[in-house]
Amino acid sequence: MGTQRYPLRAGNTSDGAGVADLLLGVPGAGLVDWNNTFYRTWPYWGAWVQDDWKVSRNLTLNLGFRYDVQIPFKERWNRVNTGFDFNTTNPVSDAVLAAWNTDKAAWDKANPKKPYYPAPPAAILGGVTFLQPGERRAFQTDWTDVQPRIGLAWQFAPQTVLRTGFGIFYRMATQTSADASGYNDGFSQQTDYIAAPDGYTYSAGLNGPYSLANPFPDGLVTPAGAQLGMATDLGDAVNYDGSQHVIPRTYQYSFGLQHLFPWQVRIDASYVGSITVHDTVPYNSDYVPLATYEAANKTNAIMNTSVPNPFYGILPKNSTLGAAPMITAQYLNYPYPEFNGITMQTEPWGRWRYDSLQLRAEKRFLGAASQLGGLTMVLSYTFSKAFQGDHRLNSWNLEEPLVHELTAYDKPQSVGYSGVWQIPFGKQRHFLPAPPKVLAPVVNGWQVSWTYRYNSGYPVAGMNYQYRCANSLLLPDQTHDQWFNDSSSCWAALPNYTLRTVDDRYAWLRQMDNSTLNLAMNKMFFISERWRFTFRAESFNVMNHPLYGAPDTNRLDARFGMLPLGQQNFPRYVQLSGKFTF
Repeated sequence: MGTQRYPLRAGNTSDGAGVADLLLGVPGAGLVDWNNTFYRTWPYWGAWVQDDWKVSRNLTLNLGFRYDVQIPFKERWNRVNTGFDFNTTNPVSDAVLAAWNTDKAAWDKANPKKPYYPAPPAAILGGVTFLQPGERRAFQTDWTDVQPRIGLAWQFAPQTVLRTGFGIFYRMATQTSADASGYNDGFSQQTDYIAAPDGYTYSAGLNGPYSLANPFPDGLVTPAGAQLGMATDLGDAVNYDGSQHVIPRTYQYSFGLQHLFPWQVRIDASYVGSITVHDTVPYNSDYVPLATYEAANKTNAIMNTSVPNPFYGILPKNSTLGAAPMITAQYLNYPYPEFNGITMQTEPWGRWRYDSLQLRAEKRFLGAASQLGGLTMVLSYTFSKAFQGDHRLNSWNLEEPLVHELTAYDKPQSVGYSGVWQIPFGKQRHFLPAPPKVLAPVVNGWQVSWTYRYNSGYPVAGMNYQYRCANSLLLPDQTHDQWFNDSSSCWAALPNYTLRTVDDRYAWLRQMDNSTLNLAMNKMFFISERWRFTFRAESFNVMNHPLYGAPDTNRLDARFGMLPLGQQNFPRYVQLSGKFTF
């Protein structure tokens, strides 16, 4: 527990002052980056051809073709790592295994009833790899960026047009993890602040190691380049990008009908969708085996027992695993225990999908010279679903599929209503079409416009707890202070080391719907042929409808199940403005 800015604030309970947390002896987290500079060359070639072909009077085709070649970057001085070697013996293997066997023998002798010190592996394998002589690029080139596009507009009946289209679009490689982050272990290093060296006890105080006076007692990790080879990042987490470098691609398609009905009512109805494939998915290949994890669910001591650290004195003291003489047994169960996780960031398994029904109606009811003035209105409606499958609920468990769930920004219902009303007074209007010179500046050119928008709320984040009540989590009458069933008797923590099965967000429990009305009135004053002045009055959120954020989903918080106290949108807001043009 650290300091908190506002005790009743939902979500983050330690959003106060980091320095105060450190002085109180309860620090959160911290780090120091030591980043190198890079000189990268990134060739790109693209070719595009497009043509509009009017097949007949009522049929037009739009045909296009694009081909891209995105060559992976080349670093001028080879300051980049190429991935991870899982099979080669690490240079510290012999020293670590000798210490491991000694420590295990001593532990087993002293703790015969606590057989939780893992047996050492046959060898300590794995290490970060770098470009070798003759190699210049860390990634393979994706030569498959073929992008056909086709569109069709066909007036197959009077007042009716069919429009459809399909296209493939490739993302720029700079948007992928491989190239946006460009992991460069060895050339850019990060030193994490260690709040509890033994994993449990905070070490911070007013003075001494890990205090504000000396937060990094073992010094900072300095970039060593490629000279350490497979000893790079020992004791810390490793992140790397796969060499396959598959470019994510999106398939977009649409089909729609537009018809002009009597009384000049125009209605559009369309299906619009897209599918993105080969997006990046992270996978941590350095975590405890599933069987060990499930066993620890029944016997927590298999994972959380503090045992002598076989890496102490061998791995750098300013690394996570080499900092303290004791270590939790969990780390010794990793397949590559000399590293604190090994994550491949760019497995091309991710998939996204969007489908929508889009309706739009437009009607110009009256002309500017009518008794009620000129009036144009547009009504739109969208029903949509957005899904993603770009991670696992337990990122290290290859036995579970990628989770298929709603995106965080899914809004299934969306309604828009807008209009413009030209007030029927003044020049070329029904009333006072030729006003006296004195009245003309006052009555001419008034116009009112409005926009109304309604959106469904975003999905609420899934709560990884036990729900023990028979009645539904969803309430029939939601209130600000009870958005779902927050009864403490219904909720309990899961046992330690339980695989997550709750999706990241619920499909049937959503945040507040957003309903907003904005109004505006404007008028232009003609001062002279050269000078004009425009007056505009606007009111946003006319109904003063508050929009609150997501409910608190931490069952230990005082505001569990409640919406935040502060609203996300502005209260009713009125502004007046003027503009001179000449």
